[in-house]
Amino acid sequence: MRIIGKRGDKSLQMIFGLFILLIISLVVLSLFFKFSETSTGRMQESTKSYFSKANIDAAIQECGNLCNGIRDINGIIDFCRSVQEIDFDGDELLISEWSYGQYDFCECFVPCFVLVDDCRQYNGKYCALLLQEKRPDYFTQISNHDPLKSCGLDPEKPTYWKTATGWDAVPVGGSKPECTTEGNQGFRCFPDMGLGCPLAYPTRAQSPEYTGCDQPGQICCKV
Repeated sequence: MRIIGKRGDKSLQMIFGLFILLIISLVVLSLFFKFSETSTGRMQESTKSYFSKANIDAAIQECGNLCNGIRDINGIIDFCRSVQEIDFDGDELLISEWSYGQYDFCECFVPCFVLVDDCRQYNGKYCALLLQEKRPDYFTQISNHDPLKSCGLDPEKPTYWKTATGWDAVPVGGSKPECTTEGNQGFRCFPDMGLGCPLAYPTRAQSPEYTGCDQPGQICCKV
């Protein structure tokens, strides 16, 4: 009887030991899977961040190349009309509101003069004036973009790019101030950025105080 008791005790000890071993194995496996999941999540987030930055850099470079390649009025039009799609958050949906620099916009509609806002005098207001005059079809396409429908962005927001770049400051139908000196027909006013008239537009008056334009800080140019 004692021998049987000892054997029974040993069997219980073995079962108890196996049970403890099973628990330890489960804990180790749980920690392993948790670590793997965390590592995979970090890797995916890092990859997403990498490709998002690559998309932004590629778009900025493309717009910068357009700016640097300006040689005539056609080059300016190409820069002013160019719009980029950038997946900033890496979700491949292009439906988010986003900010870059001092501007807010939709991922699906980012004008080059927003991404490269130091391209000489070619800002939103300048581009709006130029496209209305030379390519009203491009002007209409850009003006008709609805940020509220595209990404929920409030168009009344002060940092919305149409407001912040001066695009909305140009009335639909064109800005038609008169240059009142002799031979005023064929002349018009542009914002004076200190660099003279736009390329391919001979300067009519260099002074920002020139009273032929209807607003101060404008310059009269032959068009």
